[in-house]
Amino acid sequence: MIHFDNATASPLSKKVQEALKKGGYESPFSPYGETRLLNEAKEQIEHLFPTKGEGSLFFAPSRQAAIDAVYRFVFEEWGRGFGKNHFLTSKVEEAAPMMALAEMEVWGGKGSVIEVDSFGRITKEKLQAALTPRSSLLTLSLGNGLLGTMHPIEELLPLLDDRGVLLHLDLSHVIGKVEIDLEKLKADFITFSVETLHGPRGAAVLWSKRPLKGGHFLFGSEKGALGLMDVPRFLALGAASLEGKEHLATLQMEGSLLREYFENELEKAVCDCKVLFKEGPRLPTTSVVSFPGVMSEPLLYLLHQKGLHASMGGETFQMIGHLLKACHFPPKIAQSALSFTFSRMNTYEQADLAVKLICEAYQTLRKLSLHLL
Repeated sequence: MIHFDNATASPLSKKVQEALKKGGYESPFSPYGETRLLNEAKEQIEHLFPTKGEGSLFFAPSRQAAIDAVYRFVFEEWGRGFGKNHFLTSKVEEAAPMMALAEMEVWGGKGSVIEVDSFGRITKEKLQAALTPRSSLLTLSLGNGLLGTMHPIEELLPLLDDRGVLLHLDLSHVIGKVEIDLEKLKADFITFSVETLHGPRGAAVLWSKRPLKGGHFLFGSEKGALGLMDVPRFLALGAASLEGKEHLATLQMEGSLLREYFENELEKAVCDCKVLFKEGPRLPTTSVVSFPGVMSEPLLYLLHQKGLHASMGGETFQMIGHLLKACHFPPKIAQSALSFTFSRMNTYEQADLAVKLICEAYQTLRKLSLHLL
């Protein structure tokens, strides 16, 4: 099997598996177990996500739970307190912020989804047009896991500061692939999980620049656990974070080289294919390719049958066709695209075999689907 769907989840590393076992063997409710294990996990996270002692870091049972907590806190403090109940996000975000936005509307808030440009980014002009005196929070994924595109945060910060709007960034698809500098990001809230970094599902991190009042949440303990306690997963999250830091520079360089090799070989083998977002800034491990004349779904199915895992969205993502239409691609491109995401466990041999399998599947389906597109 060739796993080129690391944006959904990547295989657990050996160290992460060991951490899961270690956490399971020690009772977290022993006199020293909970404190020691959680502190150990936080120290490991600090290597990948250096807070330098600023703000508060919490564990959450999922990324959705962490994002929901941000929205509820802001709604309670700024919405009910000051009437700033307007929440914003971009049109290409994943399910978690979209669902949180919908929940705020049920509570009496207002949500806005901002259009993006052809590179999947919100612009200063689009943001300015969407902001109102009641705007309180902008939520963005710094990098889109399916498309690989990145928002120009530094260009948006002056406008947010001027309007007094808080910034929440989700780093789940950036962490371990791009160096994180809190001083440059200037976010008020940050969330991330590490299932795309060979870590476990069911564990996430919430960082807040300002103190969070416990009355707004269900805390598992006073030591920074938000929601139900699952010490083995939190310990595994820490192990994945430490490994992510150790492999960061290598993944940035090798991941980008492997992607470039894959794209070049694919363009040679399938002349009609088109690599998208090549001209703009993108994550080093993500490649979106359109195969005109072939629909995404049957191509993905056939590739899975051949043992190659790619993605067209679903689960936590919007479907790739919807995302590409939001980026102003024509239907023929949007409906024929797949996303390939790499990890440090992928090899050039796998890339060669993947190109061969894609070429075979494309040629098979091209004969059958010429009349569809």
